[in-house]
Amino acid sequence: MLEQLLATPDPTAGDEYAWRNAAACLNEDPELFFPEGESERYAPQIDAALSVCAACEVAESCLRYALETEQRSGIWGGTTATARRDLEVVAGRVRTAVTAGNGQVVAAVADQPDVGLRRAAG
Repeated sequence: MLEQLLATPDPTAGDEYAWRNAAACLNEDPELFFPEGESERYAPQIDAALSVCAACEVAESCLRYALETEQRSGIWGGTTATARRDLEVVAGRVRTAVTAGNGQVVAAVADQPDVGLRRAAG
């Protein structure tokens, strides 16, 4: 699946997906990035995939793509499916708080998601 995505250009995308050509995973086995789970049993595979992402110059674009297209499985942009869900929850909280706060700036504590939202300093 990943190999096909990376190898098949989208003719409607223009330069939007050009980042795929520079992906560190381009010549890796796609199965590496799609472990069957996220339990301790799959930790070596996940760690190997994340190490490829760590050296990738387009990991941020890859993560953006995964979030925009709601990729629910696999390692994308240096994140697991669980990590992406956590990012989406935090982003949802920020959107809700900004709307509820009449556009006032708020900040989420991303590394402590249970803390919730607080006003940004300044």
